[in-house]
Amino acid sequence: MTYRISRRKFLASASGLALLPTLGGWPAAARAAGTPLSGVVGSWGGDYLKLLQQNVDAPLLRPQGCTVNYSVADQFARKTQMVAERMRHRGSMDVSLLGDIDMYDAEMAGTLVDVDPHAVPNYANVIDTLRHPYAVPHIFSAQVIVYNPALVKTRPDSYQAALDPRNKGLVGFSDILSRNNMMAGALAGGGKPEDLAAAKKFYLQLKPLRPRIYPSNETVAAALHSGEIGMTFMWKARALQWRNAGLPVEFAFPREGAVPYISEAAQLKNARSPAFAAAYMNALLAPSAQVAFAKTMGYAPTVTNAGLPPDLQQQVGFTDAEMKLLVKLDYAALSKQQAAADAFWNEDFKAGL
Repeated sequence: MTYRISRRKFLASASGLALLPTLGGWPAAARAAGTPLSGVVGSWGGDYLKLLQQNVDAPLLRPQGCTVNYSVADQFARKTQMVAERMRHRGSMDVSLLGDIDMYDAEMAGTLVDVDPHAVPNYANVIDTLRHPYAVPHIFSAQVIVYNPALVKTRPDSYQAALDPRNKGLVGFSDILSRNNMMAGALAGGGKPEDLAAAKKFYLQLKPLRPRIYPSNETVAAALHSGEIGMTFMWKARALQWRNAGLPVEFAFPREGAVPYISEAAQLKNARSPAFAAAYMNALLAPSAQVAFAKTMGYAPTVTNAGLPPDLQQQVGFTDAEMKLLVKLDYAALSKQQAAADAFWNEDFKAGL
Protein backbone atom coordinates (compact mmCIF):
# COMPACT_ATOMS: atom_id res chain seq x y z
CA MET A 1 0.00 0.00 0.00
CA THR A 2 1.12 3.61 -0.53
CA TYR A 3 1.04 3.98 3.26
CA ARG A 4 3.92 1.57 3.70
CA ILE A 5 5.98 3.26 0.97
CA SER A 6 5.49 6.76 2.37
CA ARG A 7 6.31 5.55 5.86
CA ARG A 8 9.58 3.99 4.74
CA LYS A 9 10.49 7.19 2.91
CA PHE A 10 9.69 9.19 6.00
CA LEU A 11 11.82 7.01 8.21
CA ALA A 12 14.64 6.92 5.67
CA SER A 13 14.72 10.71 5.70
CA ALA A 14 14.91 10.73 9.49
CA SER A 15 18.67 10.20 9.51
CA GLY A 16 19.16 6.85 11.11
CA LEU A 17 15.83 6.54 12.91
CA ALA A 18 17.18 8.49 15.86
CA LEU A 19 14.46 7.21 18.14
CA LEU A 20 14.89 7.52 21.88
CA PRO A 21 14.77 3.88 23.00
CA THR A 22 13.25 4.47 26.41
CA LEU A 23 11.39 7.74 25.91
CA GLY A 24 9.25 6.83 22.93
CA GLY A 25 10.82 9.55 20.79
CA TRP A 26 10.59 10.01 17.04
CA PRO A 27 13.05 10.77 14.24
CA ALA A 28 15.34 13.65 15.11
CA ALA A 29 15.05 15.14 11.62
CA ALA A 30 11.31 15.66 12.13
CA ARG A 31 11.95 17.54 15.37
CA ALA A 32 14.75 19.57 13.85
CA ALA A 33 12.49 20.56 10.99
CA GLY A 34 10.05 22.02 13.51
CA THR A 35 7.35 19.47 12.85
CA PRO A 36 6.00 18.39 16.23
CA LEU A 37 4.08 15.13 16.29
CA SER A 38 0.45 14.84 17.28
CA GLY A 39 -2.06 12.06 17.00
CA VAL A 40 -5.17 10.37 18.33
CA VAL A 41 -5.25 7.33 20.63
CA GLY A 42 -8.44 5.32 21.09
CA SER A 43 -8.67 4.32 24.74
CA TRP A 44 -10.83 3.47 27.70
CA GLY A 45 -11.58 6.35 30.06
CA GLY A 46 -11.46 6.53 33.85
CA ASP A 47 -8.37 5.70 35.85
CA TYR A 48 -6.67 3.99 32.92
CA LEU A 49 -6.81 7.16 30.85
CA LYS A 50 -5.58 9.29 33.75
CA LEU A 51 -2.63 6.98 34.25
CA LEU A 52 -1.76 7.10 30.55
CA GLN A 53 -1.72 10.87 30.75
CA GLN A 54 0.31 10.91 33.96
CA ASN A 55 2.82 8.16 33.19
CA VAL A 56 3.17 8.18 29.40
CA ASP A 57 2.10 11.53 27.96
CA ALA A 58 3.42 13.99 30.56
CA PRO A 59 6.87 12.54 31.36
CA LEU A 60 7.76 10.79 28.09
CA LEU A 61 6.06 12.41 25.13
CA ARG A 62 5.15 15.98 26.03
CA PRO A 63 8.76 16.99 26.78
CA GLN A 64 9.60 15.95 23.22
CA GLY A 65 6.89 18.21 21.80
CA CYS A 66 4.41 15.41 21.15
CA THR A 67 0.68 16.12 21.57
CA VAL A 68 -1.58 13.19 22.46
CA ASN A 69 -5.33 13.40 21.94
CA TYR A 70 -7.65 10.67 23.17
CA SER A 71 -10.83 9.26 21.69
CA VAL A 72 -12.58 7.62 24.64
CA ALA A 73 -15.04 4.75 24.21
CA ASP A 74 -15.53 1.17 25.37
CA GLN A 75 -13.74 -1.58 23.48
CA PHE A 76 -16.81 -2.66 21.50
CA ALA A 77 -17.50 0.83 20.18
CA ARG A 78 -13.82 1.36 19.42
CA LYS A 79 -13.49 -1.90 17.50
CA THR A 80 -16.67 -1.16 15.55
CA GLN A 81 -15.31 2.26 14.61
CA MET A 82 -12.02 0.76 13.45
CA VAL A 83 -13.80 -1.68 11.14
CA ALA A 84 -16.21 0.96 9.84
CA GLU A 85 -13.32 3.27 8.90
CA ARG A 86 -10.95 0.70 7.43
CA MET A 87 -11.59 1.72 3.81
CA ARG A 88 -10.97 5.40 4.45
CA HIS A 89 -7.70 6.89 3.28
CA ARG A 90 -7.21 8.39 6.75
CA GLY A 91 -8.97 7.19 9.87
CA SER A 92 -9.90 9.04 13.04
CA MET A 93 -7.33 7.19 15.21
CA ASP A 94 -3.60 6.60 14.89
CA VAL A 95 -3.37 4.07 17.74
CA SER A 96 -6.03 1.90 19.34
CA LEU A 97 -5.87 0.19 22.73
CA LEU A 98 -7.78 -3.08 23.06
CA GLY A 99 -7.69 -6.34 24.96
CA ASP A 100 -5.83 -9.12 23.18
CA ILE A 101 -8.92 -10.99 21.94
CA ASP A 102 -10.54 -7.84 20.56
CA MET A 103 -7.23 -6.82 19.00
CA TYR A 104 -7.05 -10.16 17.19
CA ASP A 105 -10.54 -9.51 15.80
CA ALA A 106 -9.39 -6.07 14.63
CA GLU A 107 -6.36 -7.62 12.92
CA MET A 108 -8.52 -10.19 11.16
CA ALA A 109 -10.77 -7.36 9.98
CA GLY A 110 -7.77 -5.80 8.24
CA THR A 111 -7.50 -2.63 10.33
CA LEU A 112 -3.92 -2.90 11.63
CA VAL A 113 -0.34 -2.67 10.41
CA ASP A 114 2.41 -4.85 11.88
CA VAL A 115 4.78 -3.35 14.42
CA ASP A 116 7.99 -2.04 12.88
CA PRO A 117 10.70 -3.04 15.40
CA HIS A 118 13.06 -0.38 14.04
CA ALA A 119 10.53 2.39 14.67
CA VAL A 120 9.52 0.86 18.04
CA PRO A 121 12.90 -0.16 19.51
CA ASN A 122 11.44 -1.06 22.94
CA TYR A 123 9.56 -3.87 21.19
CA ALA A 124 12.81 -5.85 21.37
CA ASN A 125 12.30 -6.15 25.14
CA VAL A 126 8.79 -7.62 24.99
CA ILE A 127 8.33 -10.96 26.77
CA ASP A 128 8.20 -13.63 24.06
CA THR A 129 4.96 -15.25 25.23
CA LEU A 130 3.17 -11.88 25.04
CA ARG A 131 4.41 -10.96 21.58
CA HIS A 132 2.06 -10.53 18.62
CA PRO A 133 3.31 -9.11 15.30
CA TYR A 134 0.43 -6.64 14.94
CA ALA A 135 0.45 -5.04 18.42
CA VAL A 136 2.59 -4.14 21.41
CA PRO A 137 1.50 -5.51 24.80
CA HIS A 138 1.12 -2.71 27.31
CA ILE A 139 0.21 -4.52 30.55
CA PHE A 140 -0.98 -8.00 31.44
CA SER A 141 -2.59 -10.03 34.18
CA ALA A 142 -4.43 -13.34 34.59
CA GLN A 143 -7.93 -14.35 35.62
CA VAL A 144 -7.66 -15.78 39.13
CA ILE A 145 -10.15 -16.76 41.81
CA VAL A 146 -10.88 -13.79 44.05
CA TYR A 147 -12.60 -14.58 47.33
CA ASN A 148 -13.49 -13.32 50.79
CA PRO A 149 -11.96 -15.78 53.29
CA ALA A 150 -14.61 -14.87 55.88
CA LEU A 151 -17.30 -16.25 53.57
CA VAL A 152 -15.40 -18.86 51.55
CA LYS A 153 -13.74 -20.86 54.29
CA THR A 154 -11.64 -23.22 52.14
CA ARG A 155 -9.06 -21.58 49.88
CA PRO A 156 -10.37 -22.16 46.33
CA ASP A 157 -7.43 -23.33 44.21
CA SER A 158 -9.67 -24.45 41.34
CA TYR A 159 -12.45 -22.85 39.29
CA GLN A 160 -14.42 -25.93 40.34
CA ALA A 161 -14.74 -24.39 43.82
CA ALA A 162 -17.66 -22.40 42.46
CA LEU A 163 -19.59 -25.70 42.30
CA ASP A 164 -19.12 -26.44 46.00
CA PRO A 165 -22.63 -26.44 47.58
CA ARG A 166 -21.17 -24.55 50.55
CA ASN A 167 -20.68 -21.59 48.20
CA LYS A 168 -24.27 -21.53 47.00
CA GLY A 169 -25.36 -17.94 46.39
CA LEU A 170 -21.87 -16.61 47.06
CA VAL A 171 -20.47 -16.68 43.51
CA GLY A 172 -20.79 -13.62 41.29
CA PHE A 173 -19.59 -12.62 37.81
CA SER A 174 -18.98 -9.42 35.88
CA ASP A 175 -21.17 -9.44 32.79
CA ILE A 176 -18.68 -7.44 30.76
CA LEU A 177 -16.17 -10.28 31.24
CA SER A 178 -18.51 -12.89 29.76
CA ARG A 179 -15.96 -13.92 27.10
CA ASN A 180 -13.30 -14.51 29.73
CA ASN A 181 -15.74 -16.14 32.13
CA MET A 182 -16.71 -18.61 29.42
CA MET A 183 -13.05 -19.48 28.90
CA ALA A 184 -12.58 -20.01 32.64
CA GLY A 185 -15.67 -22.23 32.60
CA ALA A 186 -14.19 -24.26 29.76
CA LEU A 187 -11.05 -24.86 31.83
CA ALA A 188 -13.19 -25.78 34.84
CA GLY A 189 -15.10 -28.21 32.65
CA GLY A 190 -11.91 -29.99 31.66
CA GLY A 191 -11.43 -28.44 28.23
CA LYS A 192 -9.32 -25.81 26.53
CA PRO A 193 -10.40 -22.14 26.68
CA GLU A 194 -12.22 -22.41 23.34
CA ASP A 195 -14.09 -25.60 24.32
CA LEU A 196 -17.67 -24.33 24.27
CA ALA A 197 -19.16 -27.68 25.30
CA ALA A 198 -17.00 -27.79 28.43
CA ALA A 199 -17.96 -24.22 29.34
CA LYS A 200 -21.66 -24.96 28.91
CA LYS A 201 -21.34 -28.04 31.11
CA PHE A 202 -19.72 -26.04 33.90
CA TYR A 203 -22.20 -23.18 33.88
CA LEU A 204 -25.25 -25.42 33.65
CA GLN A 205 -23.95 -27.22 36.74
CA LEU A 206 -23.41 -23.88 38.46
CA LYS A 207 -26.78 -22.30 37.65
CA PRO A 208 -28.80 -24.22 40.31
CA LEU A 209 -26.41 -22.81 42.93
CA ARG A 210 -27.82 -19.34 42.17
CA PRO A 211 -24.77 -17.37 41.01
CA ARG A 212 -25.20 -13.63 40.61
CA ILE A 213 -24.44 -11.50 37.53
CA TYR A 214 -23.35 -7.87 37.85
CA PRO A 215 -23.11 -5.31 35.04
CA SER A 216 -19.51 -4.25 35.67
CA ASN A 217 -16.30 -4.97 37.53
CA GLU A 218 -17.09 -2.10 39.88
CA THR A 219 -20.46 -3.58 40.88
CA VAL A 220 -18.75 -6.91 41.56
CA ALA A 221 -16.38 -5.06 43.88
CA ALA A 222 -19.35 -3.48 45.65
CA ALA A 223 -20.96 -6.90 46.11
CA LEU A 224 -17.73 -8.29 47.56
CA HIS A 225 -17.48 -5.31 49.87
CA SER A 226 -21.03 -5.72 51.18
CA GLY A 227 -20.71 -9.48 51.60
CA GLU A 228 -23.43 -10.18 49.04
CA ILE A 229 -20.97 -12.50 47.30
CA GLY A 230 -17.75 -14.14 48.42
CA MET A 231 -16.15 -15.32 45.17
CA THR A 232 -15.61 -14.22 41.60
CA PHE A 233 -13.29 -14.85 38.65
CA MET A 234 -11.31 -11.67 38.06
CA TRP A 235 -7.94 -10.28 36.97
CA LYS A 236 -5.27 -10.52 39.62
CA ALA A 237 -4.55 -6.83 39.01
CA ARG A 238 -8.12 -5.93 39.95
CA ALA A 239 -7.90 -8.06 43.08
CA LEU A 240 -4.79 -6.13 44.13
CA GLN A 241 -6.55 -2.82 43.51
CA TRP A 242 -9.56 -3.94 45.55
CA ARG A 243 -7.43 -5.21 48.40
CA ASN A 244 -5.45 -1.97 48.48
CA ALA A 245 -8.78 -0.13 48.63
CA GLY A 246 -9.76 -2.07 51.74
CA LEU A 247 -11.85 -4.93 50.37
CA PRO A 248 -11.41 -8.12 52.44
CA VAL A 249 -10.31 -10.29 49.53
CA GLU A 250 -7.60 -12.80 48.72
CA PHE A 251 -6.87 -14.51 45.41
CA ALA A 252 -5.74 -17.94 44.28
CA PHE A 253 -4.23 -19.13 41.00
CA PRO A 254 -6.44 -21.92 39.58
CA ARG A 255 -4.72 -25.24 39.12
CA GLU A 256 -6.48 -25.78 35.77
CA GLY A 257 -4.51 -22.86 34.41
CA ALA A 258 -5.51 -19.23 34.10
CA VAL A 259 -6.82 -17.16 31.22
CA PRO A 260 -4.37 -14.32 30.49
CA TYR A 261 -5.41 -10.77 29.75
CA ILE A 262 -3.17 -8.48 27.71
CA SER A 263 -3.95 -4.83 27.08
CA GLU A 264 -2.43 -4.08 23.68
CA ALA A 265 -1.77 -1.07 21.46
CA ALA A 266 -1.67 -1.15 17.68
CA GLN A 267 -1.24 1.25 14.80
CA LEU A 268 -4.14 1.63 12.39
CA LYS A 269 -3.36 1.03 8.72
CA ASN A 270 -4.89 4.39 7.86
CA ALA A 271 -3.20 6.31 10.67
CA ARG A 272 -2.67 9.97 9.92
CA SER A 273 0.74 9.93 11.61
CA PRO A 274 2.61 6.60 11.62
CA ALA A 275 5.54 8.37 13.31
CA PHE A 276 3.27 9.42 16.18
CA ALA A 277 1.93 5.87 16.47
CA ALA A 278 5.45 4.44 16.71
CA ALA A 279 6.46 7.02 19.33
CA TYR A 280 3.37 6.34 21.43
CA MET A 281 3.72 2.55 21.35
CA ASN A 282 7.40 2.82 22.17
CA ALA A 283 6.61 5.00 25.20
CA LEU A 284 4.09 2.44 26.50
CA LEU A 285 6.95 -0.06 26.72
CA ALA A 286 9.35 2.29 28.50
CA PRO A 287 10.51 0.89 31.87
CA SER A 288 9.29 3.96 33.78
CA ALA A 289 5.77 3.62 32.35
CA GLN A 290 5.74 -0.11 33.06
CA VAL A 291 6.77 0.44 36.69
CA ALA A 292 4.15 3.16 37.14
CA PHE A 293 1.30 0.93 35.95
CA ALA A 294 2.52 -1.91 38.16
CA LYS A 295 2.49 0.40 41.19
CA THR A 296 -0.86 2.02 40.52
CA MET A 297 -2.94 -0.68 38.82
CA GLY A 298 -1.30 -3.94 39.82
CA TYR A 299 -0.62 -5.13 36.27
CA ALA A 300 2.54 -7.04 35.46
CA PRO A 301 5.12 -5.59 33.06
CA THR A 302 5.26 -6.86 29.49
CA VAL A 303 8.97 -6.17 29.00
CA THR A 304 12.04 -7.89 30.37
CA ASN A 305 13.82 -4.67 31.35
CA ALA A 306 11.12 -3.06 33.50
CA GLY A 307 13.33 -3.33 36.58
CA LEU A 308 10.55 -3.57 39.16
CA PRO A 309 11.65 -3.55 42.80
CA PRO A 310 11.64 -7.16 44.07
CA ASP A 311 8.72 -6.60 46.44
CA LEU A 312 6.58 -5.06 43.70
CA GLN A 313 7.53 -7.80 41.24
CA GLN A 314 6.46 -10.42 43.79
CA GLN A 315 3.16 -8.63 44.32
CA VAL A 316 2.05 -8.03 40.72
CA GLY A 317 4.01 -10.70 38.85
CA PHE A 318 3.72 -14.43 38.50
CA THR A 319 6.02 -17.25 39.53
CA ASP A 320 7.66 -19.44 36.91
CA ALA A 321 5.15 -22.19 37.77
CA GLU A 322 2.23 -19.79 37.30
CA MET A 323 3.59 -18.49 34.01
CA LYS A 324 3.63 -22.06 32.76
CA LEU A 325 -0.04 -22.35 33.74
CA LEU A 326 -1.07 -19.31 31.72
CA VAL A 327 -3.09 -20.94 28.96
CA LYS A 328 -2.31 -20.22 25.32
CA LEU A 329 -5.39 -18.84 23.60
CA ASP A 330 -6.48 -20.01 20.16
CA TYR A 331 -7.78 -16.64 18.97
CA ALA A 332 -9.11 -18.02 15.69
CA ALA A 333 -11.17 -20.72 17.41
CA LEU A 334 -12.44 -18.26 20.03
CA SER A 335 -13.50 -15.83 17.33
CA LYS A 336 -15.42 -18.48 15.40
CA GLN A 337 -17.48 -19.62 18.39
CA GLN A 338 -17.99 -16.19 19.95
CA ALA A 339 -21.56 -15.71 18.75
CA ALA A 340 -22.57 -19.10 20.13
CA ALA A 341 -20.78 -18.41 23.42
CA ASP A 342 -22.54 -15.05 23.78
CA ALA A 343 -25.90 -16.64 23.02
CA PHE A 344 -25.39 -19.30 25.69
CA TRP A 345 -24.25 -16.80 28.32
CA ASN A 346 -27.16 -14.42 27.71
CA GLU A 347 -29.98 -16.78 26.87
CA ASP A 348 -29.23 -19.97 28.78
CA PHE A 349 -27.04 -19.06 31.73
CA LYS A 350 -28.09 -15.51 32.71
CA ALA A 351 -31.77 -15.97 32.03
CA GLY A 352 -33.70 -16.44 35.25
CA LEU A 353 -30.85 -15.63 37.63
